[in-house]
Order: sequence, then C-alpha cells, then structure tokens
Amino acid sequence: MSNDVKYPYPVIHCVDGGQLPYPTQERKELTVEERAVELFEKLYAEKYFKKRMLKLKEECLELVEVIDEVYSSPTDGQLDRLEDEMSDVLGVITHMAWLMKMDLDKLLLMAIDKSERRIQDPDYKRRLKKT
Repeated sequence: MSNDVKYPYPVIHCVDGGQLPYPTQERKELTVEERAVELFEKLYAEKYFKKRMLKLKEECLELVEVIDEVYSSPTDGQLDRLEDEMSDVLGVITHMAWLMKMDLDKLLLMAIDKSERRIQDPDYKRRLKKT
C-alpha cells in the first residue's frame, strides 16, 4: 500500500512520484507562478519530466532563432516575437521547477549570487573552465 496522500480533488504529479494539490485548493488568490503551474498542469499534465525537458529544448531553440533574426535585422515585429519566445521559455522553466519542488525566487537568487561571485572568480561554479 502506498504512503501517498490521496487528495479528493485534482493533483499535480511530481517528478519524484509524489503529488501536490492544485494551488487553487489551498488559497483563493493565486500568485503568477501558481496560475502558470495550474494552467500548465491542465494543458501538459505529463508525469514524465523528460517530456518537459524536450519542450524546454524546443522553446530555447525557437528563442535562439528569434534572437539571431533580431540581431541581423531588428524590426518591431521581431521584438514582439522575442518577448513571446522568452515567455514560453519562462513558462516551461516555471512548470519544471514546480514539478521538482524548487522555488523560483531561490533559483533567481542563486543565479544572482553566482554572477556576483564571478566578478572576483570567473570560474566560480563552472563545469568547463574559460580558456
């Protein structure tokens, strides 16, 4: 018999096999992150994390394509596309972080810390050293 908590309403299936209740079941007002996760779970309720990784790769490739276009010949329409593709990448990352029970604010603070430390030590937390 499983030790999983059984919720009487829809749940989010986490990458570790656990479950979380949808955010709407816990609070009346949702944060932007909770709204995104709720929507992405309804649209892309995939228990398999690898599918979300593939989606992230797809969205990142689309973002790179638009960035290349913007730098080669910028137009107003391309800037709108750039914003659209960045929002897609952020949406997938938000969903993946939720599935892995990671806090987005903490992740952003970690990125800030890493960047600040690289001012003094350019190789800080680099897997591949700069040459």
